Amino acid sequence: MRNIEAGTIQEAVKRAIVAFGGIEAAAVTLSVSTALISRAYDPYDEDRPGGMGMNYVNTLCRIEPKASAEMAEYFARIAGLRLIPVRSVLPPHCNKGPLRPCLSKG
Repeated sequence: MRNIEAGTIQEAVKRAIVAFGGIEAAAVTLSVSTALISRAYDPYDEDRPGGMGMNYVNTLCRIEPKASAEMAEYFARIAGLRLIPVRSVLPPHCNKGPLRPCLSKG
């Protein structure tokens, strides 16, 4: 595997796959080959220059919030924004249990 340049979409996808549990876990969940998953973040793969597709990434992110956070950080960065986890800005009593009641009080 070649080195992946920091700050690229390939790096974000790789970090999301690692957060999901690795190549094998992602492949089993998506019912695809491990080769497809590993090729998803290889920027030098000329046979599949588009990666593995956003539908697959979306599925992994919906299942594993840590994978979603990796992708969110990437997209926030390219938009010139900073990702701040909601729980880090809420009052202490809101950091226990579901967020919905605290978020609806404005």
